[in-house]
Amino acid sequence: TGIIYCAVMMSIYRDDAEAMVAAYWRRLDPDNLSADNTLDGYDKDGAVTYARRFFHTAFGVLISAGTFIAASLLCSARVMGLKYTMRRGGGGGGSWKWEKKRG
Repeated sequence: TGIIYCAVMMSIYRDDAEAMVAAYWRRLDPDNLSADNTLDGYDKDGAVTYARRFFHTAFGVLISAGTFIAASLLCSARVMGLKYTMRRGGGGGGSWKWEKKRG
């Protein structure tokens, strides 16, 4: 679930990249920029494009990772059995008990 949460956050950041870069750009000190030359050649529009591309790529990587994890759990359940996979994979956050309760 953490991967899905991160992917959704990357999607939100990607959609709001322009506002995020605008907020950051307002906080920059123009006098300090010339001291270390780290932002030479960058402009606000270029930063928005870069941020969108970064968040879009991160979103894709996280969705792919989530898909591969789900596929590996399904393959494991098919090969070793659902009960074994759920017990070893921490099904239900480790709170699910497969053993019969003894009375």
